[in-house]
Amino acid sequence: MARDASGNQAAVQTMTYTLKLVKNIRTGNIYTSIQSAIDDSSTLNGDTIQVHAGTFTENILITKKLTLMAVTGENVILQSFFKRHYYCSKSQCKWYSNSRIYY
Repeated sequence: MARDASGNQAAVQTMTYTLKLVKNIRTGNIYTSIQSAIDDSSTLNGDTIQVHAGTFTENILITKKLTLMAVTGENVILQSFFKRHYYCSKSQCKWYSNSRIYY
């Protein structure tokens, strides 16, 4: 029980929120950044990383053969800490054609 300065009491409630920003479709794992989804050891070549609406300020290094796509109808903005917005090594990027990913 919690008590305020006037002596009123009320039960303490705890709520947990999970921001579903980035998801590996195959594994169902949820991430708060695109890079953490890419780097996860359970993310394999051929996986699809789905990104919910928002602005992601991160430098992305894609080192696996992945599909990076926005959730249908949602806008995703990728901003880099530097001038380049995303990095792909050895042509390992595949952008889903109907995605609204801006950089």
